[in-house]
Amino acid sequence: MMRYPLETERLIIRPFRPSDGADLYAYHSRPEVVQYLYAEPRSFDKAEAIAVDRSQRLTLDEADSITLACLLRNENKLIGDVTLMWVRREHLQGELGFVFNPDYQGRGLATEAALAILRLDFEMYQMHLRSSIPPLGRSSTPYFRRPSRM
Repeated sequence: MMRYPLETERLIIRPFRPSDGADLYAYHSRPEVVQYLYAEPRSFDKAEAIAVDRSQRLTLDEADSITLACLLRNENKLIGDVTLMWVRREHLQGELGFVFNPDYQGRGLATEAALAILRLDFEMYQMHLRSSIPPLGRSSTPYFRRPSRM
């Protein structure tokens, strides 16, 4: 069983709550964010529904994923999310993904969240994680090329 919240120097990483819909809408409604998710900008109602759905996913099983809320510790505000997906049990394969509000990008917060999720993975699942970067998401590429990050 996962232990929540995960805490880093600047973040609190925890399961989504139904009340996270408004903060999720703040970045899921932005075209420059959802283009990487291959989706249309989300309406407020859709963002609320996503928050409710994510709040009900508290464990990770094969062929499933869990998406956790990333809150800026000093503001207690949802600013992004990280996803851990279990792809194949037999090969212990998983994927890591993250989406952050552009207003909070460029501060190393996604890196901080990803490292916390990597620690969680190694403690609980020992999966070999990979990340696929969509063609439009090439700005994330330098992160994955830094050996010190993984």
